[in-house]
Amino acid sequence: VRSAGRSPVALERSFFPELPGFLEEDLSGSLYALLAERYDLAPRTALEHLDPVIATPEEAAELGIEPGAPLMRIERTAYAGDGTPVEHAHDLFRPDRVRISVRSGVSAPAPPPDPTAAP
Repeated sequence: VRSAGRSPVALERSFFPELPGFLEEDLSGSLYALLAERYDLAPRTALEHLDPVIATPEEAAELGIEPGAPLMRIERTAYAGDGTPVEHAHDLFRPDRVRISVRSGVSAPAPPPDPTAAP
């Protein structure tokens, strides 16, 4: 549970690849910095899906809201520069407490559209 001003704002669940000694590391800081510095797996890109959902009774209890309250779910897979997946996350945010902004960058030209792909 991530809080701001002692009030819960998000429920974050992250999954990482099996890495030697990972669970013995200090996990209280930036996990992305740890992946970069200790394992040479700096996250470089991510694919994220945003969906509006409603809070289950369990999620509501953890976030201090009513069951059925609206939440924003972000499902993310982050990748190292070589394409190795380094994190898969399921995050739930209270829309009454957070604002979500997305910035996209393109470092290479987009490939041409696939003429065989369905619209």
